[in-house]
Amino acid sequence: MKTYHITLRDRETQTVVGYFNGSWTTDRCRAVTTNKRDAAEDHAARMRDQCPRNADVIKVEEIAADDQHFAYSTHGRGEVRRRTGFRSSSRSR
Repeated sequence: MKTYHITLRDRETQTVVGYFNGSWTTDRCRAVTTNKRDAAEDHAARMRDQCPRNADVIKVEEIAADDQHFAYSTHGRGEVRRRTGFRSSSRSR
């Protein structure tokens, strides 16, 4: 399953400097993800309209499969829940 982030990039280096989570954050783990690219593109378009100065650096990014365990997902009416992947740290000796 593909998931998407809305990102803010640096103008010169094009590296990601922020993620959208209702406001902007630098913490990738707090970024809101969507499962549908169309929904992410629509929301990014609204953000570009609100911030025309930064419109060219607001992008929709696909999350790599290896990084999806860091992501949050949206459920229902904008409620955000964290995906947890905790493993037991106990070992047999």
